[in-house]
Amino acid sequence: LCFLDQRRLSFSSALGILVNIYLFLVLLMMLKDNGAAPECCWFGATIGTITMFSSLMQCSIIQMCVLPMYKELDNRSPRRFFVAVIAAFSFLAVLFAAFSSAGYLLFGSQVQTNVIQDFPKDMSGTIARLGLVLAVLAVYPLLAVSVVAPVRHWEEKSARGNRCASQVVTVAIVAISAVGGMFVNRLGDLNQVNGALQVSCFIGLVPGFSGLYLLGKEAMSWRMLMYTLIVSSLVASGLGLVYTKNQVDELRAGCMWFVSTE
Repeated sequence: LCFLDQRRLSFSSALGILVNIYLFLVLLMMLKDNGAAPECCWFGATIGTITMFSSLMQCSIIQMCVLPMYKELDNRSPRRFFVAVIAAFSFLAVLFAAFSSAGYLLFGSQVQTNVIQDFPKDMSGTIARLGLVLAVLAVYPLLAVSVVAPVRHWEEKSARGNRCASQVVTVAIVAISAVGGMFVNRLGDLNQVNGALQVSCFIGLVPGFSGLYLLGKEAMSWRMLMYTLIVSSLVASGLGLVYTKNQVDELRAGCMWFVSTE
C-alpha cells in the first residue's frame, strides 16, 4: 500500500472511516446495554487535560501531509482543498468528541488510555480489534507518503527514470516502524509523546521560522507574533512530554459538575 499513489488509496481511507464509525457504534451499544459508570464528571479539568491536548494534536496535525495530498487532488485549487479540509475536520471534531465522551461515560475513571482494551472479549469486541488493525493499515500509507515525498520530488527534479531511492526509503520506514512496534506496547503513552513532539515541530518551529525568514515580513509586530508562536509551542511540547498520563482518577477532585448514576 505504501507504494501506491494517494488517489489509489481512496478505498483504504473509506475503510478506515467505516472502522472508526463501527467502533463508535459498539461503544454506544455497550453504553445502552450497561448504562453509564457509577460516577462521572461532566465538566472539570486536571493535569490530564494537557495529555488530552497532546492526544488531540496527534490526531489532528496533518501539515506534513498537506502538500502531497494537494498535489494529487483532482482539479486542485486552494478553494477546493479548503472545502475538503473543513468538511473532514468538522466530521473528525464531532467523532472525536462523541467517541471520547461515550468511552468515559461507559467506563468512568477506569477507562484505559487505549479504550480498545476495555472492549468485551465477545464477537463485537473481536471485530473491533481486527477492524482497528485495518484502520492502521489504511492510515499508515498516507503518512508514509508524506515522509517519502521529498525523496520523490528530488527524483522528479533530477529526471531519474526509476524510483529506486524512494522505494528504499519506503522499505526502511516500514522496517523501522515494525521494529519499534515490537518493543513499544503502550499505545497511549506513544500517542501522547508523538502528539507533544508534533506541536513544537508542526505548529511552532516550522511555521514560526518560515514566517520569520521566508515570507519577507519585517514588521516588529509580525516577528513578535512568530516568536510567541515558537515559544508557546515549545512550552506546550515540554508539558506534553512531562504529563503523559490521563489522570482520569484525579478528575473527581477537579470536577465542577459531578453526576452519580447510582
